[in-house]
Order: sequence, then structure tokens, then C-alpha cells
Amino acid sequence: MFNFGDTTSEFKQNIMETSIRELTEMKAIIFEGFAPECENKAFGKMAEWRKKFKPGNCRTFGHNIDADGNLSYDPEHVGYKIFLCPEKMPEKIGDTKPGFIKPGKFVVVRIGGKIEEAGQWVMEGWANVNKMIAKKKLKVKDKACWYEEHITTPDPGYILLDLYLEID
Repeated sequence: MFNFGDTTSEFKQNIMETSIRELTEMKAIIFEGFAPECENKAFGKMAEWRKKFKPGNCRTFGHNIDADGNLSYDPEHVGYKIFLCPEKMPEKIGDTKPGFIKPGKFVVVRIGGKIEEAGQWVMEGWANVNKMIAKKKLKVKDKACWYEEHITTPDPGYILLDLYLEID
């Protein structure tokens, strides 16, 4: 398990731990944001919703989307979709959309660091996912789903992510 004791020194290493995990289907509440600053818009909508509905403990996943809200594999995406997965789904979710995380088997890499340096180590994290796939001779699923799981850290200047890529 990740130790948050000394956030700065732990994150300087950018972690890069890889594993294979199964995700079960999870009910989700969907928040979307579109360019410019699509991730900021999606997270802003989620933050406002959480203040009003107070869903308790949640897991937060996200991925890039195209103009129609579909999963995008293109780095030049136009939107970002957040899947907020509460331990217990609230009876009312307001004007948000319900959704779900599809079950599957995934190669996962844990990465983290300073927010302003995220572009570099996120790319390194995806490279490590590809290295593990090649090393273990795994097969990426056709039309694979991918997610970034956003994990809460005690330091607002840092982020911690688990990157998921679906495999057969």
C-alpha cells in the first residue's frame, strides 16, 4: 500500500508500480467537460455536485472523450469524462447522468507527482503499461477501455493516479 508519510520524497520517484487487476462493474455518476480545459470543467462539475449530494466515500475514474462523449484514444481529445463511483449510490443524483464502469481485466501502473509535471510522468506511466504488456506477452483487448483512477492525496500540489488498460 502507498505510504503518504513523506509525500514529496515518495512522489519524486513517480512510483511506476505495475500490476494486473480485475475491475468489477461499478455504478457511477457521470460528469463531462469539453475544451478548453476539459478536465478542469469535469472536475469542477463533480466538486459542485459532491457539495450538494455528499455521497461519502467514492472512487473516481476518468478518460478522454470525443465530441460525442465516447471514449477517445486520441491525445488531441476534446473532452474528459469522470465516473464517480460511490460505495453506496445516492437515491437522487440531480441532473447528472448515471453510468457505470465496465468489468474487465487491466494492466495497471501507479504514478504520482507534482501536478505541474504531470504530462511527463503520465506519458512514462503509459510507456510502463506497454512494457509490461510486451514483457508478459499480454494482449490488449480489441477496442480496449482505459481509465485514470484519481486517488486522493494529502498534499493538494500532488496527484496520484492508477492508469488502467484493458487486456484479454
